[in-house]
Amino acid sequence: MERYNTMSGKKTESSDNIVLYPGLVKRLIEKGMEALKEKDAKKALTMFEQAEQYDAEPSQILFGKALCYVELGKLDDAVLLTDQMLRNDIGNYYDILQIHLSLLVQLGRYDEVVEMLDVVLAEDRLPAKHAESFYQLLHFSRQMVEDSPTYIKEPLSEELDLKETYDDINERDSLEQWHFLQQMRKHNNPADIRTLLSFVESESNDPALRSYALHMLTMHKVEKRVRIRKFDQEAEVIPAELNADEQQRFGNAVVEQLEARLAVENPSLFKMAEQLWWQFLYALYPFTPKPEQKDLWAGAVHVAVHESNGLPFDEEEIAGMYNCRVQQMLEKGEEIHFVETETFQGISGHSFR
Repeated sequence: MERYNTMSGKKTESSDNIVLYPGLVKRLIEKGMEALKEKDAKKALTMFEQAEQYDAEPSQILFGKALCYVELGKLDDAVLLTDQMLRNDIGNYYDILQIHLSLLVQLGRYDEVVEMLDVVLAEDRLPAKHAESFYQLLHFSRQMVEDSPTYIKEPLSEELDLKETYDDINERDSLEQWHFLQQMRKHNNPADIRTLLSFVESESNDPALRSYALHMLTMHKVEKRVRIRKFDQEAEVIPAELNADEQQRFGNAVVEQLEARLAVENPSLFKMAEQLWWQFLYALYPFTPKPEQKDLWAGAVHVAVHESNGLPFDEEEIAGMYNCRVQQMLEKGEEIHFVETETFQGISGHSFR
């Protein structure tokens, strides 16, 4: 193989006549990431596999390949790769663990999630930014292990879902619907669109899952009108014309208020509050909270996250911090709790940010 010597600037000879130019591996990784952003997972995977031939920057390459496998629907391949990275200490352990556990949940391997998290949490070295997410995954997976042991061992069949579930998706439980919607991401045909439209319009379905389905319709640029009602708000929308910017701007404004008052006092609690807030907004999508008063909602989230964690708080003091009325702040805090209890937690990692 003919390689370019980065020290001397000269070429060296080898048997397979391939030239490795300076920065080639880095460029292949960059092109792979660019292809992923453009939703071309096949091209991205080719780039990462070429880079892997030179065994440079293994964490970036393997991480990129894992993302490709997820986009291509090859979840079993993705979970094998993240498992390899964890075992060989490649990349940031907790970031990779987060992805690995999410994949196991999607595959219905909840017992493995419980087993791994029991060990990780027992070590008491969990970074604050991962704490809330891991505890939610543990709670959800334990619930699935205890409540649905038969289902856990037999994940949904994609073929069964796509051919037989269209007519009865609205009758299935939230977990089955979540699996079904994820599998539909790989397809785009008239039957999918009709199913998604029906799913979004049905008020009996989980609000967060309806947001996810609506987002899929937006990504497919569907121009058919759909009527949606959530938590006493109602509208007729055209998915192709939807834009989450307004909700995101309001969401960010509330997060800024929380960060200014809570992040310094308790960084871990701030992260939990931030996640609770984005989950709330996700469930409401395409609507925004009413009234659109950032201080009021920041105070409500501040109260709600204390209550969620069983922590004492002074409602008068918090209302004073955000310059809002106590009773209204408490009412909005209860609204956040209500939406949280009505929302499928398996989708907690998703947002429109």
